[in-house]
Amino acid sequence: ALDFCGFRPGPEGVPINWPEGTVREFPGAARRLSFGPATRVGQALRVTLEGAPGELAFVATAAPLRRPLASAFSQGWLALQPPWRILAVTTMDAGGTRSLDFPIGSIGGEERITLFGQALFLTQAGPVLSSPSMAVILEPAL
Repeated sequence: ALDFCGFRPGPEGVPINWPEGTVREFPGAARRLSFGPATRVGQALRVTLEGAPGELAFVATAAPLRRPLASAFSQGWLALQPPWRILAVTTMDAGGTRSLDFPIGSIGGEERITLFGQALFLTQAGPVLSSPSMAVILEPAL
């Protein structure tokens, strides 16, 4: 399977040991958001969510935080700074996934932009944040 920008994922890297901080493990399965590979204006951006069947998910975009924060209102790490723009609200299908396509009409005259996103899932145990994701949106000539 191809990943971000059309490349295959590489092997797992070496664990990083930070000189400070704590490890926080959360119970249950992780929730995932992924944006498709680089997308050009006039094409559709593929957004894929992975959770549990029937869960409601809110997909938001915003500028990234310099450093993720432990969320006080949900399980997980918050990676986006306010204000958040809600891109979609959707329910996971029977397999616990959902893929959505968003047509890209314009990027305001820029050659390219980077879109950062994260999803909030409403689970039976309470709200859970997904992994963050990013996409590059390009003008058709690039």
